[in-house]
Amino acid sequence: MFFNGQHRRTPVVSLGGNSRINNREALLEHAAQERKKRQEQKKMVDSAARIQRAWRSHRDRVALKRKLQIDFSTSTLGALNASRQPVTAATLGRLVVQLGVLYNDSLDSAQLLIQVCTLLLRHQQTLQRDIAEKRTQWALRLRHLLLLVLQFLARYASTSDLSISAPLRLLEVLLHPKLYSAVGQESVLESLVVYLCQHGGYFSTMLHVLLVKLPAPMEYSSRAPSPFADGLLGVLTLPLHSAELHRDAVLTQLCRELLPLSCHPIVRLYILPALSDRLPLADLLRAAPNARAYASDAPAHGAAVPGSSTHSVFPARQPPCFPGPENSAGWALYGLLQVTECSYLSSQNGSNEATKASIPALLETASNLLPAVAPAHPPNVMAEQQVESVDTSASDEEANDAWSSAEAALASRIPPYLVPHFLQGQCRRLLTSSRLSRTVVNLFSHSNDEVIPQSYFSSLASVCSHYLLYQPAIFRRSQLYEDLCFQPTIVRQLWQQICNYTLISPSGSRTPLLELIQHSVYSPSASVAGYFIDHLATFSALLMAHLSSVDADTFKSGAMVFSVAELSVISRQLLDVSLSLLRSDTLGVTKVIAECLALDMAVVDRFGGVLPMRRKREVSPAAVAAESRAVSPYAWAMLFQLMSSFLRSLHARDARTKVFPFDHWLASTSQFDFNNLDLVDPSKIFTEAGDSATPSTVTSAQTVIILRTLPFITPFLERATLFLELVFADKQANGHRVHGFLHHDFEINVRRSHVYEDAFSELCAMSASDLKRDISVHLTNFHGLSEAGIDGGGILREFLTVFVQEAFDSSKGLFKYTDDKHIYPNPGVKMVFHDPLLHYKFLGKMLGKVMYENLLVDLPFASFFVQKVIDGSKAPLSFDHLESLDPQVYKNLL
Repeated sequence: MFFNGQHRRTPVVSLGGNSRINNREALLEHAAQERKKRQEQKKMVDSAARIQRAWRSHRDRVALKRKLQIDFSTSTLGALNASRQPVTAATLGRLVVQLGVLYNDSLDSAQLLIQVCTLLLRHQQTLQRDIAEKRTQWALRLRHLLLLVLQFLARYASTSDLSISAPLRLLEVLLHPKLYSAVGQESVLESLVVYLCQHGGYFSTMLHVLLVKLPAPMEYSSRAPSPFADGLLGVLTLPLHSAELHRDAVLTQLCRELLPLSCHPIVRLYILPALSDRLPLADLLRAAPNARAYASDAPAHGAAVPGSSTHSVFPARQPPCFPGPENSAGWALYGLLQVTECSYLSSQNGSNEATKASIPALLETASNLLPAVAPAHPPNVMAEQQVESVDTSASDEEANDAWSSAEAALASRIPPYLVPHFLQGQCRRLLTSSRLSRTVVNLFSHSNDEVIPQSYFSSLASVCSHYLLYQPAIFRRSQLYEDLCFQPTIVRQLWQQICNYTLISPSGSRTPLLELIQHSVYSPSASVAGYFIDHLATFSALLMAHLSSVDADTFKSGAMVFSVAELSVISRQLLDVSLSLLRSDTLGVTKVIAECLALDMAVVDRFGGVLPMRRKREVSPAAVAAESRAVSPYAWAMLFQLMSSFLRSLHARDARTKVFPFDHWLASTSQFDFNNLDLVDPSKIFTEAGDSATPSTVTSAQTVIILRTLPFITPFLERATLFLELVFADKQANGHRVHGFLHHDFEINVRRSHVYEDAFSELCAMSASDLKRDISVHLTNFHGLSEAGIDGGGILREFLTVFVQEAFDSSKGLFKYTDDKHIYPNPGVKMVFHDPLLHYKFLGKMLGKVMYENLLVDLPFASFFVQKVIDGSKAPLSFDHLESLDPQVYKNLL
């Protein structure tokens, strides 16, 4: 009994838990805590016991395994040493099973594997007979054994500790059809090869051995540098001859693992050229489109070798541009094109039938993989100079020689951010070479009355449209583009397929896709839009180039790919399609076209394209399962630009020859607002509107785009009236006053004997906005005396008239006259003026001043010069323009 607290006044007695103070809940909580402590103590004791049992078990297993390894090594060595006594099949089977159980990552296990491989090589006949008798057992044994061999090669190929000759020889023997065909067990070999290729990492392991054992070559060569290299290549391609029933699956796996390694010089300079002599090209190309998900399986730098449980890595001899997820697709396509190029070289420029038969598969593969190669952004000027260092005017043989000597060094030193552009240029060089171009043209134009499948044209159109959208300036200089332009069969077939592609219309009947888009009643899906853009973009570009080579007499007579009547129908349909893209704006192309028009096209073409036209395809299993193509508004915008360029070129030709009716080019402009037009740059409309763009904003931009790209759809008088209204509105906005006698913004002095020189010195430094202000001109006559009079507008108009006559006179040196008295810039102007561009820019501003003052002058510019002024560096000049420039050369070329 204890007393707590103030026991004298209020004594508290503790009865050991029986007091009223300790209630029932506290006692239960205390009991639960005690029980929990006992359970934790029991768990600790049980855990300690389990740890002790596990440790003792591990110790016993290690000792037992060590004893078994010693016995296994003794029996194996005994079987090897007893060379005079034959080894039974049961002994071989037992050794293989024991090796699978006892093998680990130690050096002793690797030596035991070498001994077993040597023993099996010595007794091939015994093994062959036992495989025939015990097919099921040996199928499983060989699978485990070869997996151990691949794991051994992946681990010890890059070291000099152990020899890999015996495992390599055993791999070659066990996968050779000769071992199984004699006993009728080809099915065992088929299943074994397919398993090793798809699940065992066979190709990746053998490529690893090739990369670490062979020296890097200095040039392209299909000849093996040594017998060992030839043997390794034979082991790499052995599954292609051993799995006849599953050749497509094996080839697909080879594409997944070999082609992304094309960045390595050994693969690019030796393995691919050598494989081009051994692989069936058509089968390889047919298997490649099924391997579009290889990028997710491609090992990154230092990644584990597939099929290896030891996490061994590739050696450090890989180049810095080793393919990652973003570059694997490009390297794979480049490797495939390199195999095709080497095959063409070995078949005498692609003249045999087997090489021609591979063209459709090559185009299909390129159309599937090219979107994954497109860089996300155009490179800068220095980047393009580093990548595009080969002159496009050189022949293919010269280009190949240049790249064979410099490509390996360039590919190894190229910065990572330039790898996509390097691959884009290389793939384009191989796809548009003259050798491939000749074969493609022969396939599509000389088919011996055979019907060419529609898929062939679809693949060709996809390849051409890809480069027309991404690299138009470079592609138009390629041999493929030039050859296709002069093939009427291909151009007509493209148009026929565009017209014959039908869909179910809202009314339930089948209606041509061209008609649905022409009337803005259908918004195509991604796959349909890709087909439509590819065919129509390729057709517009090829037909424009074809017509540019036709002289005026041939064009009038209609002796070309299309007659005048057919051209009339085609141009009208393309015009309606172009306008429908703007009217509906469901595809969101108006803003993109406005942005493209705001760019300096001459500078942008230096990069090979304007903007990324399609979203970059993610080459992954998820992307393969999704739609094969995603079309962005940029693709529709560039299609609009191609069609509008063709229509402008055809309209310019019609303006000279007058072959179409007068109202052929006129179209309804009721939807476009020509009354409230106050801006000339359509991109500013969206910039000022921001996110709050309204339908009226889009309409204003569409109107400006029409005036910039297709102005001929409105009559000339309406356009002239609209121009005068815009000038008048600009004068009012800038506070421009009508000429008076009392007030001018500034005054210039001009001598009549030196009108151009004085105007250049007084007005050249002024900006275009300053030239809009009121100018007072004070003239000095030929005797140096000041002329009397106050400029009320008449003297300024006289000055502008005399200035234009003197500036554009041939004696001044800035311009020359053709034989038919038309004006064009003087090619030798640098011999007269030190800085001719400054003078031409000044003349442009002064002509703007002339039009701003509503003054009419007579300047008969040459048609080819007007075409260049309107369309810039991309102006599609035709052959008949040469008649105005040099009639003698024109007649000699006819």
